[in-house]
Amino acid sequence: LNAPGPWAGVTYAEDLAAMRAKIRGLVEAGDYPANLFAE
Repeated sequence: LNAPGPWAGVTYAEDLAAMRAKIRGLVEAGDYPANLFAE
């Protein structure tokens, strides 16, 4: 599967905090929506 951006995932419960921080950073940078399912 090809994608233009970097891959990120959660394999273990210990990965969750780092993933939340990564997504928060993407939202703050305007690269990811704060509410993915907002109309």
